[in-house]
Amino acid sequence: MAGESLFHEVVGLLPQQSCEDGVLFPIVLSPNPKISKAVQLTEAIKANRAWLDSLLHQSGAVLFRGFHVSTASDFNDVVESSGYEDFSYGVGGAGSRTKVVGRVYTANEAPPDQDIPFHHEMSHAPVFPSKLFFFCEIEPGSGGETCIALSHVIYEKMKQKHPKFIEEMEQKGLIYSRVLGEESDPSSPVGRSWKATFMTDNKSVAEETAAKLGMKLEWIEGGVRVMIGPMAGFRFDESRQRKVWFNGVAGGFKDKLNDDPSKGVMFSDGTPLPVDVASDCRKILDDECFTLQWRKGDVLLLDNSAVLHARRPLTMLPRRVLASFSWKQSMTIALSAKNKLGFVDGTIEQPLSTSDDYATWFRINSMVTSWLLNSLHKNITDGVLFLTITKEIWAELNQSGSASIRKFLEEQQLIQMLMGVNYS
Repeated sequence: MAGESLFHEVVGLLPQQSCEDGVLFPIVLSPNPKISKAVQLTEAIKANRAWLDSLLHQSGAVLFRGFHVSTASDFNDVVESSGYEDFSYGVGGAGSRTKVVGRVYTANEAPPDQDIPFHHEMSHAPVFPSKLFFFCEIEPGSGGETCIALSHVIYEKMKQKHPKFIEEMEQKGLIYSRVLGEESDPSSPVGRSWKATFMTDNKSVAEETAAKLGMKLEWIEGGVRVMIGPMAGFRFDESRQRKVWFNGVAGGFKDKLNDDPSKGVMFSDGTPLPVDVASDCRKILDDECFTLQWRKGDVLLLDNSAVLHARRPLTMLPRRVLASFSWKQSMTIALSAKNKLGFVDGTIEQPLSTSDDYATWFRINSMVTSWLLNSLHKNITDGVLFLTITKEIWAELNQSGSASIRKFLEEQQLIQMLMGVNYS
């Protein structure tokens, strides 16, 4: 394989590394020791993108270890070399990370002594990043490990353990509830007040904003209870043809106003989940996960559709792990597989209306446009519906600061923050 010339797949380096159907989780790649000159990770990735995509699809996680990646700027170069499109995480109201450089952000800025529960990034939003990059800039003193787990395995284990619950969850869906206080609580990573969350101190305005986002508000003494849903408790991974565990059943952050997990997630009809479901889910996640002991310079690439991630408490400073997120790659792959990518990247040009090729081009352009619009959420589609040429729609979607996408991501990140699942 092409990758073998620059990469060396390491087996046995990580003691918890698991193997499913002959594929390691995670796959570990280091510089090929047979090459005398230093292997630059950026150049190795550029030369082997298709091979790396194949590895990631098989395993769900690839760890690059032993390469010279020292700074946030180096990490940004690695992300750019992947060819994945940027997911504009800087937009919106979650406020739990800080932009460092380029496409690089801090990982979740929650207090280091707290667990960050297992989750898929923006798992409850119609639009979510497809690839996640993490980089260890400063190795943890003690603790602070990142744990990863295969989501389809968790789904199957939960189905074996709680078949009736899974059936009911798939039939009814889930609703999420969170109490927001009158004032923000800086001790809580998700402790923003309702005024800060909805950017108003007018209850009527907050209710209007909530209604537009499909939320219900119930005013209580000292704050408001926000209800979100119903939402599906799983997603179907089209590329692998299997169900994956996409929900907050295992529980999220607790704070002074949200200390009863049984009220945080319920069936859509308002009935509580079985009392042992959340604890059993957490145990399964702990049993099935791989725990990464970070080393300085490590770069971890995750498929967000296939792998959950979490953070263990940091027991001894320092620790600095940075993150970057990508999206729309699945659409690019799908169009490429259908041999229609040229219609969106402009390599297949629009012929003159008098040309013999125009009718064929028009028919295929209309078909690809339909695929593209049907794959988008309505909030995004509304911003590009006036465009009729696929290339123009694709350019609008990729344009930094596209108004329709920015507005939609703001709304989705607000929902994520309210649900207490926007952790990473």
